[in-house]
Amino acid sequence: EKTWNDIVGAEVSNDFFEMTDDMLTKVPTVLVRLGGTDDNKELDADTTPGLAGSLDDGDQHDVLIAIPPVRYIEYFPEEKKYKSKIFFKHDSMNLIGANAMAGHDVIFDIDNKRIGFAESDCSYE
Repeated sequence: EKTWNDIVGAEVSNDFFEMTDDMLTKVPTVLVRLGGTDDNKELDADTTPGLAGSLDDGDQHDVLIAIPPVRYIEYFPEEKKYKSKIFFKHDSMNLIGANAMAGHDVIFDIDNKRIGFAESDCSYE
């Protein structure tokens, strides 16, 4: 919350909020970190896209999902305000929804109880 306030210059809110163009350029890409599986251990964490790598010496094989602002900040012209589609202050649970999955191919491996993410351009041809 403090980082958001420092970067954006506005309070974290799940309600409508106003932003200047300058503030909007400072909205960060949100990284969601998921624990990697033992299957990831054989991969080179520094050269495999989507792994934490040298960002974390302890868990280099964890998976990072990048959610750019265009996926989680929405402008409502009728209100002339913005609204976040990520809820940073939810007490009971965290969900990975469509805004996090956009820009990724997502594989749900029910039999092995795991989810796979790979960056995608999501273009339909």
